[in-house]
Amino acid sequence: MEQDGLVSSSNQPVLQSSSEIDGRLAQSSKNTDNIIDDKDGWEDVIGNSDMQRKILKKGDQLHAPSHGDRAIVNVVGRLESSGEVVEQHKNFTVVLGFYDVVQALDMCIALMTVGEKDLIRTSFRFAYGHSGKPPDIPPYASLVYEVELLGVEEGPNLQLMNGEELLTFATERKQKANYFYTTLKNYEAATEIYEKALEAFSHYLVVDSRSQTLKAQIFNDLAAAQIKMQSWSKAVDFADSCLQIEPTNIKALYRMSVAYASMFHEEKALQCLKRAARIAPENKAIAKFFFATASIVVLLYPISDQVLITDFSQPTSACTTFLAGATSEVV
Repeated sequence: MEQDGLVSSSNQPVLQSSSEIDGRLAQSSKNTDNIIDDKDGWEDVIGNSDMQRKILKKGDQLHAPSHGDRAIVNVVGRLESSGEVVEQHKNFTVVLGFYDVVQALDMCIALMTVGEKDLIRTSFRFAYGHSGKPPDIPPYASLVYEVELLGVEEGPNLQLMNGEELLTFATERKQKANYFYTTLKNYEAATEIYEKALEAFSHYLVVDSRSQTLKAQIFNDLAAAQIKMQSWSKAVDFADSCLQIEPTNIKALYRMSVAYASMFHEEKALQCLKRAARIAPENKAIAKFFFATASIVVLLYPISDQVLITDFSQPTSACTTFLAGATSEVV
């Protein structure tokens, strides 16, 4: 991946009762006065018990953060199963909506007001997913956070950033998206973060190799994320945007061919593969998909007899033979 969401699973941890979790938190916290041992007052944030919050101390109702604001918070995170502290941050800055923290925190902090203190309970789905965060947070871990919102500031303004700051912003967003894509396998969140990275280029007025390379990588990663979500048309569009910048990008051509083939546009898929194979005739992954796609459209596309008897164990040879025998021009 020029390439970080959470996948559904039937192995969802069972959320324990409010009194049980409050009791554990009270016992594990050095400052037990900060924990309210009350089984009432939990709010089901999204309606399926995967994310809940309870207000421990009310804040200033006139001062609440908005999407894109910087929220300054104190955070203590514990494993729901044991109450063990696994995360702790003081005066920590979070840009809301930018996935700077786990999704449960990102969503619940946006519901708080300045001065408010909450307990936030989340299943693995809105925390660290099926992979966890070794060594402290195991896979499929439900977490409980104690969060205090200390203040709110205006968030990053792309219009006020210089060129270097814009590229840094885009790079950091891309790296965050890579984490959601690769580690958490949350392709929807990854897509949102990649698209946020692209916003920087609307304000970057210089066309240079550094910015164009980064932009092409983000388009390519977006194409990969759409394929994971089976959004084939969008995958084609993003791959095409990458190719507008880098016409010989092998990954973009391959991803476009996968999307076309998945939409039963085998001839278009084959054209992409021919183009990719001409650029990189020794690429085995392209050759394998090339040969498989060619076999599907054998009645629609002129292929030499030789390619049909090529040994499947020699995909590179198959790719080269196909190119030699095909009569259509490379797109």
